[in-house]
Amino acid sequence: MKYFNKVTIFLIATWLILWIYSFLAEYFPIYFFWESGFICWTFFLLALSSLAYNISNNTQNTLISNIFKILVLVLIVPIIFKYIFLFSLKSSKPFEQLEKEISVNEKLVNQIGEINEISVIPRGSYGYKKNSSGTFGRAKLNVILKGKNEYKKIQALVTKEKDSSGWNVINIEY
Repeated sequence: MKYFNKVTIFLIATWLILWIYSFLAEYFPIYFFWESGFICWTFFLLALSSLAYNISNNTQNTLISNIFKILVLVLIVPIIFKYIFLFSLKSSKPFEQLEKEISVNEKLVNQIGEINEISVIPRGSYGYKKNSSGTFGRAKLNVILKGKNEYKKIQALVTKEKDSSGWNVINIEY
């Protein structure tokens, strides 16, 4: 317990509160702060970093402390990759095409109202290849549409064929 100082406890408590709220906001019609599910992982990352720092400063190199440091590192690395994936996805061609498609989708606009914002959820996949015959790829995007009337989570499949000039939205599920 000596590794859990006030800062670490605060970060862990904030992470848990935001994480629980993210589930509540998603499963009940709470149209406020849906991003808490993503932001909570920032606090989790900070809490793990604080914990690792406290362990490094308060222990000698014992087997248990080294195993714990490795465990913390194993937890931190995937979260950092999620952030990298999220920021690279937001500026990708498939996401740009999805934004265009959503803006003209009358069914969605009628259901949720005028779309004010599109937030990316750090889940999904994105990959493309370039070779002598052209560029082709596939992206599975998960986004939150913030409409005037309600919010909606959607998943879209966006592909690019070798002989096509751009990305095409194949399917939108909501």
